[in-house]
Amino acid sequence: MSFPYFIGIFYATLSIFKRYFLKDKILLGCSAFLMFYVISGAFMYMATSSSPLFEEHFGEYLKESYRFNFREFLQTFLIMHGHFTMLAFLYYQHENELRAIQKQLSEIRLRHDYEYSALAQQISPHMLTNLLQNCIMEIRRGHPTTADQLNDLYRLMNYYTDAHAAGSRKTILISTEIESVKTYLRANQALSDVPYYIDWKITGNINRGSLPPTSMICLVENAIKYGEIGDRNDPLKIQIEIGTSTIYLSIRNRKKRSSPSSISSRGSGLQNLRRRLQIAYPRGHRFLVRDESIYFKVKILIHY
Repeated sequence: MSFPYFIGIFYATLSIFKRYFLKDKILLGCSAFLMFYVISGAFMYMATSSSPLFEEHFGEYLKESYRFNFREFLQTFLIMHGHFTMLAFLYYQHENELRAIQKQLSEIRLRHDYEYSALAQQISPHMLTNLLQNCIMEIRRGHPTTADQLNDLYRLMNYYTDAHAAGSRKTILISTEIESVKTYLRANQALSDVPYYIDWKITGNINRGSLPPTSMICLVENAIKYGEIGDRNDPLKIQIEIGTSTIYLSIRNRKKRSSPSSISSRGSGLQNLRRRLQIAYPRGHRFLVRDESIYFKVKILIHY
């Protein structure tokens, strides 16, 4: 009867570790241990103290000459339960280490897959640069405006490529981001029959603060796609304030009157930007989105 009892102690304590401590439910786990030890101690007491109920069912396994000693009972109880609880704890730790190793190996395999895909899809920036520059030179002779548009496209493509390349910096100077936004606006304005009205309000040193690259472009792109920025009296408002240790960015656009969009209709751009901010500034940022009846507003506050 001893062997099944030992096995029961081991697996009971192991199940408590897995059910409660693995999920950080420490108080419930301690309560479960206390309840188990009380029940197990009561069972062990009946088995060793010649309890009438226990003698009726298991009397043939008990020694007739045995005299119960409470001190020996307590010592045996503590040693036996302590040893098997420690064995269960060691096994529980071993399983946790195996899970951590498996997770690490899975992440390494996933990283290798991404790296392989990136290498397989890699294009030569030098080749694209030469091709585009040659095209710009040829077009500029007869169509200078088209050449300027193509040059803006080339600069934007370079900016996007550099921003999302493996090993690139997570942040970039606000001045660089602003110039890229203006290039993006020029390129889009050339394709639109409606003039764009942008109200820029910038305070502070734009060569001091930094943002994740293409973050402002993402917000302006949403404003153009889902909003109305062709009203001189109600332009797209872009406000940037750079302090000594903070950056405040606010973008507000009027929603389209014909088909007002919701946050969910704006694709994954805002979600991706939120995640990038979490990675770049894990403890020092706020990202607020307000979807009002008339206006759509995004505010970013960064502490650095």
